[in-house]
Amino acid sequence: MPSLRRALVLLCCLASFAGNADDYSRGEVLDAATMQRARVDYLLHCGGCHLADGTGAPPNVPTLMGLEEIISSPIGRDYVARVPGASQVPISDQALADVFNWILVTTTDADFEPLTAEEVGASRLRVLADPVGYRQRFWPEAAD
Repeated sequence: MPSLRRALVLLCCLASFAGNADDYSRGEVLDAATMQRARVDYLLHCGGCHLADGTGAPPNVPTLMGLEEIISSPIGRDYVARVPGASQVPISDQALADVFNWILVTTTDADFEPLTAEEVGASRLRVLADPVGYRQRFWPEAAD
């Protein structure tokens, strides 16, 4: 019965977050199949804290809205993969890069350079001890 319950919760979450993967036709970043996998990975590994819609519970669980501002700099690209929840999630570097890119595709119209598995892999080896303080120091306007 717990497996059925988990499947129902996942289905509800999938239905609730921003519609169909085909709606995000930014194919230059992610194809539809990758979008769907990244969406599921987000809901399974990130949505519990950042919520299904990415709004989080600032300041301890920051919103993911506006992430494009943070990843527009090398230090920000490094930061997102170093936060404990991201760096320690049990998915591959490519899958985590896809989750970040999916978040950006679905929450912004801004152009951005997609994160790669290589840069995510290098960054996630150095977990941040104080991600909230780091975010407040470098992006105080995004810390709310």
